[in-house]
Amino acid sequence: MPNLTVTLTPTQSQRIAPAFAFLNKDGSDATAAQIQVWVRRQIVARVKQYESSKANAIADAQINQDLENEGWN
Repeated sequence: MPNLTVTLTPTQSQRIAPAFAFLNKDGSDATAAQIQVWVRRQIVARVKQYESSKANAIADAQINQDLENEGWN
């Protein structure tokens, strides 16, 4: 797995915490840990979406090949 560490400047860090305030019901600034969890979940969701799309494409290709072999395409 590649190293996904992102180094932020102090200014960037100050801007990010309020932007992720939606993670807290009371609207308070997000903590670094909350942001890390959110980012990890987004990455995992994207990987699962990619893998599912890839699997669907393989299945579709097999179905099309089967139909062609049966003279339907």
